[in-house]
Amino acid sequence: ALGASGAVVGIADPQALAEAAMALLMDADAWHKAAAAGIARVERYYTHPVMFGRYRAVYDRALAGPTVSGSFSAARSAQCPVQPAQAPRPDDQALDDMEGDLIDELLQEQGDEPIAAPEVDIKL
Repeated sequence: ALGASGAVVGIADPQALAEAAMALLMDADAWHKAAAAGIARVERYYTHPVMFGRYRAVYDRALAGPTVSGSFSAARSAQCPVQPAQAPRPDDQALDDMEGDLIDELLQEQGDEPIAAPEVDIKL
């Protein structure tokens, strides 16, 4: 568990959102714990390699075609008037090379400076 990185409030409930935000902003210890938990979550689950790997898995499943056990059965697929093109699939090394190139490009755009958490100093 990475810890709570904020509060869950109801959809379209601006009063609850404001109260949760104010509670967090008024408690420096809670703010720092939430900020650390949020940063840890991003660093664990949303790195470039993790995100590219997840997208790659989605595309691999899509390229593999429909399965009988899935909600989109092979029988229903055969009835569909539009069939996916059978494009050649790049090999794993080519995909790894493309991922590496994309990560390098993203890191160059980001620069060497880490993204800093905002400093909050609210006095009421």
